[in-house]
Amino acid sequence: VSAKDLFEKKPIPVRFKIMEKCPSCASGHGGFCSNCGGTGIISENKAVNVRLPLEVKEGQKIRLKGEGKKDSYGQKGDLYLVIKFKDAEYEIDGVNLTKDVEITPAQAVLGCKKDIQTLHGNIGIKIPAGTSSGQFLRLKGLGLPTKNNDFGALNAKIKIVIPKKLSTAQVDLYKKLA
Repeated sequence: VSAKDLFEKKPIPVRFKIMEKCPSCASGHGGFCSNCGGTGIISENKAVNVRLPLEVKEGQKIRLKGEGKKDSYGQKGDLYLVIKFKDAEYEIDGVNLTKDVEITPAQAVLGCKKDIQTLHGNIGIKIPAGTSSGQFLRLKGLGLPTKNNDFGALNAKIKIVIPKKLSTAQVDLYKKLA
């Protein structure tokens, strides 16, 4: 599940296979059955849309009533989903998100304004002068929805990135600083 999935509060499509007794074999036809190739078991692909609860946590189990295997009496059991977060842009911690924000050494020393993309849209943030790599800027109300019709926070984690290509003049300026 990604942060965008949780933010949009839309049902998540889930696909799975379910193994069941072959209905042709179970009806007493006997012999070789083409439906299951004589194994007595068929595999059925299923798809359901699952609405996740607000404030869902990693590792939490979600029960889908009646979507499991049939027992010997034909009663369908439940299917349990275990929530796993997978997001390339955000680290998810409850309703709070963390996102890396890259700045140059000069921007870290002097401070700057930086536009960043959030789930709530593009916003401008102010990076204070003297900001260190690994420092967090807490942006309230820009995280995931809560049960109280509010939003968690977005933690902008500062990451100072050294430019790959520097001009001779830029290198000379860095030498003067050293």
